Amino acid sequence: MRYFFLFSLLIISFALSAQHCPWDCDGMILIKTDAGKEEMRKLDPVLVDVNKKLILDTSKGADIYDLCRVLYYDDFLKIRIDGMGENDPNSYRYDTAYHFAKNHYLVKFNYCAYSREDEPTDLFVRYNDAASSTGYSYIPVPPSRRIDLHQYNRAINTGATEVILQSVQPFILTINSKDFGLR
Repeated sequence: MRYFFLFSLLIISFALSAQHCPWDCDGMILIKTDAGKEEMRKLDPVLVDVNKKLILDTSKGADIYDLCRVLYYDDFLKIRIDGMGENDPNSYRYDTAYHFAKNHYLVKFNYCAYSREDEPTDLFVRYNDAASSTGYSYIPVPPSRRIDLHQYNRAINTGATEVILQSVQPFILTINSKDFGLR
């Protein structure tokens, strides 16, 4: 009995001190569009929930709350690199490894909170629309277009950009200019 107790204590100790994957609960939506960068800036697309409330990316923990803004990869990367030196140099360290997202728009969100398999939450890309009575229009993001970054943690760690890009092709959400009410 004494050995069982010691063994159990050792297992619990290892479990509590185990390092978690930096991509646990990290979700991403990759968007391909023919809308130009200036048009996208004016549209100011963000991720909202079923109640049309803005979503904050809380996947990095309680200290970091980022608005789930849809950004072009280069802009996203610049913001993350600029944010690494401020309060916590490790805050965005992992958010600079998404080379597979180059030439796409992306938005990060808490995958665990919004993509439960038993009951996925409706998500929408909200964008500015002067023709709408509310000033906004919404494009649904089906669960089939949400990427669980934890599934790609080994490939991200090894920089297997092409492998990841091939794997995520079915998840890329295409929103053309017409869908955004342009042209």
